[in-house]
Amino acid sequence: MKLEDLNLGDIIWVVPWRHKKPVQIEVQNLYEEENVVCGVDLIDRKHITVLIDWCGDSSKEARKLIEKRDDKKS
Repeated sequence: MKLEDLNLGDIIWVVPWRHKKPVQIEVQNLYEEENVVCGVDLIDRKHITVLIDWCGDSSKEARKLIEKRDDKKS
């Protein structure tokens, strides 16, 4: 996923730091200089900030990102 493909109000799947499962957020802000997406979790309404590298179009894609992150830890 690329930052330029996103718009405010888009719904995307993200992998927040230290989370074991992806969550769905509504995009609130985009910060190009930091390559960061900020949004609100659709379930518990928490604000989440993540690098674009940890965003996906689907929950399946986001789960693959978690596996990739876990592989790096090993």
